[in-house]
Amino acid sequence: MDHAEAARQQIVVLLQCRHQHGKAPEQLFLDHLGRQTLPTAIGLPVIEQARVMLGALQTIRQTVDSVCPMLRGTIRLASFPMVLASFLPPLLRQFNRLYPGIEVVALEVSDDEVETLLAVGLVDVGVVLNPENLGVTLVPEMTLPADRQGLRVIALSPRIERVFSLVLPAGQAASPAVQALLDLLADTARATTR
Repeated sequence: MDHAEAARQQIVVLLQCRHQHGKAPEQLFLDHLGRQTLPTAIGLPVIEQARVMLGALQTIRQTVDSVCPMLRGTIRLASFPMVLASFLPPLLRQFNRLYPGIEVVALEVSDDEVETLLAVGLVDVGVVLNPENLGVTLVPEMTLPADRQGLRVIALSPRIERVFSLVLPAGQAASPAVQALLDLLADTARATTR
């Protein structure tokens, strides 16, 4: 067991004991010189029980997956702050309910950084603005501060709709996890345009 894993296990057990009993038990691990961490006498059976529990959890997952296979994986999604703060949270909550085996790691970056991350393949999907290259940069009214002193707000006529799209890195096919996310978003978009 490495130092970091031992520390994590000890913190979890300590927090559980504090929560249940209002106090912490004795220390489960001793930190010796160097990077080696050794369990105390009480830590040994706790570690063994943790191993048994993790093994049982893996067996439960395998049993459930054999009857009803679950899509598993990680999606690295890059987006700019406005979309992460406003549009994506309800969709990602719904996605998590439908696909609990898929973790979405959202990276908050600028528009240019989304493009760069996609170009070098460091993300699985990125949210881009106006993929049709309209050639305009606008600030949506919803992002303006309540106090607009010093700002000049001009309504556009005709109205320009901003389009947000999910884009894959060039030449990369969607993984099953990413395809599940794309399908959910497409279904949501179809339902809102009806």
